[in-house]
Amino acid sequence: MLLDAPSLKTMNGVKSLIALVVFYIVLCTVYISGASMWPQYDPEDEKGKMPRYWGPKFACGSTGKS
Repeated sequence: MLLDAPSLKTMNGVKSLIALVVFYIVLCTVYISGASMWPQYDPEDEKGKMPRYWGPKFACGSTGKS
């Protein structure tokens, strides 16, 4: 289907600059809005997870056994 599409007219000067700026704005908007949908890093939450993951590994190290 793309092979049958008519060719685009070339853009010159101000029109190409406007197209580039609009493309950049759309790209930044999508990137920022996509990143804001993810959960944010909470150090207190991560500190609470550490004993659950690392507790058994460091329990043997504190007694001197390997």
